Amino acid sequence: MENEVDRGLIRRISDESGQKIGVIRAALEMVSEEISAAFGTESTAYFRTEGSAGLSTTGLAGTLQVAPGVELDIRPKFLAPNAKDWRKDFAAALSVSLAGRLLPKRKVATDFDRHAQFARLVATEWLQSYRKHSGAIIRTYRRRAIREIELVGQVDWSRLSDLDERGFPQSKVVFGRDNRHNTLMAEAALHLREQLADPSLRDGLELAAAQLMRDGRAPSRSAPGSLPTRSRRWTDLIELSHDILSERTPHFREGIRTTSGYVFRTWTVWQDLCEVALRAHDEWSVDAQPPLRIGSRGSKDFHVTPDLLVRIPGVKRPVIVDAKYKKRGDDSVITNSTDAYEALAFLRAANSRTAVLLYPEDAEETLDLVVGFVRIVEVISVGKNRIVAAKVNTRDLGATKGVELFATTIAEGVRQIVDDL
Repeated sequence: MENEVDRGLIRRISDESGQKIGVIRAALEMVSEEISAAFGTESTAYFRTEGSAGLSTTGLAGTLQVAPGVELDIRPKFLAPNAKDWRKDFAAALSVSLAGRLLPKRKVATDFDRHAQFARLVATEWLQSYRKHSGAIIRTYRRRAIREIELVGQVDWSRLSDLDERGFPQSKVVFGRDNRHNTLMAEAALHLREQLADPSLRDGLELAAAQLMRDGRAPSRSAPGSLPTRSRRWTDLIELSHDILSERTPHFREGIRTTSGYVFRTWTVWQDLCEVALRAHDEWSVDAQPPLRIGSRGSKDFHVTPDLLVRIPGVKRPVIVDAKYKKRGDDSVITNSTDAYEALAFLRAANSRTAVLLYPEDAEETLDLVVGFVRIVEVISVGKNRIVAAKVNTRDLGATKGVELFATTIAEGVRQIVDDL
């Protein structure tokens, strides 16, 4: 689990893969580099070795391959390990956040149902990669059969008598987009589109498919073949497209399929969950990370930026909502002085009186709570200002209508806090 030390994990990975412990340590460093590259950040040590064979992760959750034949499941700290469907909760969290990234080189075994739950993440990643390279779509030379009155290509003299209103049968070499690489990607985009409800993602995938096949669809029954050197930038997207299409045709023993590994930064997902939940209420006005002037630095304004500034009908002043993601600790002292000073700055800048700090509920404490339940842990009073630290249950987020219930319940909890104060 995230942030927890497993004292013998590296040794178990070593035993499972047949690799030496030193090799596994080096592999984990390489995985950290790949994850940092996927997020577009500077190199970050997502894995920490503890003692001779211990391992822990920091701010990261997901599923990925760390050694040949060895997959690592990293569970977020707020999802209970003994819950029957914690992986569905995991998928539901990803479905409302863009904080996830795919790791095409870190394949993991999957099944169709589980893979389908990550369609939004896969579609977002696919479109981001496509748009990055769409200015240089793959073009190859291909011989085409044509008919023209003018002799513009290689004439088939044996069929010269086969003249019709379109011209002579001939062939010519064309430099265009109708190749198996583009067809593979276009078919993957259209297949992925059918798994999605989000209209913006569906439209983006449909447009991409049309652009890739603008010159026509090439036969795709055979392997695409090697990429031209000038188009190697498309390698990862082609591999991802192959994964997407592979889910509909079992091609490994016993029907097992593979898909790209996936990871997400847990604190970002938590922030997204809180924002999406509060935005679900149309009558509420929710501003994300608004710059609030609190003073000046020299001749320039100085701003602070809370996660959310919420205006609720019937409530005179706006409410500050800040998503916090801390290590588990004693409930009696959950808010440290830094968070308290920061909240007071937000309150002053927003002319508010109430700040709600939302922490994810610890996994083992969620057994009897409805998803989205807000439990007040402590209240800090500074004059007329109140800083309320509360924990929110995420268990059963992946149940039927779990995300909707999460949004409704968390909003009720925030509104109750405001009314009670």
